[in-house]
Amino acid sequence: MTEGSKFYQDCIIDDTTPVNVWEQRLHKDLKLKPELSNIPCDRNGVEVKLRLNLKWFNYDSNQGAFAIYSWVMLTWNNNKITWNPADYNGLNETLILNSDMWYPEIKLMNSIDSEQSVHFFFEQCAIRSSGEIFCIYKMVDSAICNSDLTKWPYDTQSCSVKFGVWKNKNNTVRLKTAGRAVRMIGADYGMEWDIIDYKQEENQGAETQLTMTFVIERHAETVAATLIYPSIALSTLSIVSFTLDVRRMTRFGLVCFNIANHFSFLTELQENMPGHSFYTPSVLFYYRGSMLTNIFLFLLTLMLAGMCKREKVPPLWVSFVNDIVYKGRGKMLVWPKWESESLGEVSTAHFNNILTFNEVESLAQLVNNRNRLRYSGQLDGLVVDGFQLVAAGWWDGHGPVS
Repeated sequence: MTEGSKFYQDCIIDDTTPVNVWEQRLHKDLKLKPELSNIPCDRNGVEVKLRLNLKWFNYDSNQGAFAIYSWVMLTWNNNKITWNPADYNGLNETLILNSDMWYPEIKLMNSIDSEQSVHFFFEQCAIRSSGEIFCIYKMVDSAICNSDLTKWPYDTQSCSVKFGVWKNKNNTVRLKTAGRAVRMIGADYGMEWDIIDYKQEENQGAETQLTMTFVIERHAETVAATLIYPSIALSTLSIVSFTLDVRRMTRFGLVCFNIANHFSFLTELQENMPGHSFYTPSVLFYYRGSMLTNIFLFLLTLMLAGMCKREKVPPLWVSFVNDIVYKGRGKMLVWPKWESESLGEVSTAHFNNILTFNEVESLAQLVNNRNRLRYSGQLDGLVVDGFQLVAAGWWDGHGPVS
């Protein structure tokens, strides 16, 4: 050995501490024990306590996938790997690679992956002198969660995360929880969802031993502003169109405008509404019903406008409907009562005419016989205002309406 190499060896800094020396000795002794790499032998099996520290989640209602990113903490005991801290300079705890020891292989039973593979990542576990072992997994996985879109966009979903154990012959490994199994403090919630409730269930002896159910609620403000509130406005326009005069183009234009808007919002609804659900959103039925109503209004407007221009005797069913409405409480629903053009002109010219008792009696009889001759044109649905037309004809010379 040359003097130069000897000089460099003397300059190497030895950073080995007494603690590291004792820990290396402990690791060497632990690895010599076969119980370290074998499942603990216990008459009642191995009880593993599981706890979930949720960091982030998201729900994809299109795919029915509940994705979670969390830390999974497992704790169990192995009485075969205890040691006396006094034998190792008071060392009470140490870290050991998971590849050098036995650990329970947790699997997600309802994983999106058909093979139910578990995406857990960890490197070391803490072992205490009492034989207690503590491991932390980093879990990144997605669970199957079928959506119920009946109340979309104000819907809530219940998504479960089900845990079991790989190669768990005779239920040797039993999963349990110590109190509340999920900790959500500091979690980053998904962009569209909030967790509003949580429950857990243990089922010892079954393949799925631990079930954690999350109840999540959708943020509906944006969808409601673009799709729900406009539907109320469209329904209001449909009601208003009932009160407009069929002889005016205002009603026809309003109905056409309403139908065009329905097509526009239905296209927007198709782009925003999630798919792949067994349940159809109620808002879709609402838009469908509103659309059919406006198409009916469109056809009704064309029919009534054409009937108002006719000079022939109206069908019997029109008079029948007219009698039902005006002789019952249905007349309270006829609003407003639009004044016919002929009545407005004639009533101005003959405003001062006075009818005798016999003329009034004859007029009442004439109303029943002449109410088929012309339509009033008001928006009563299919109601004919015979009284106004006959009165106009009577005041204009006591003759029939021409």
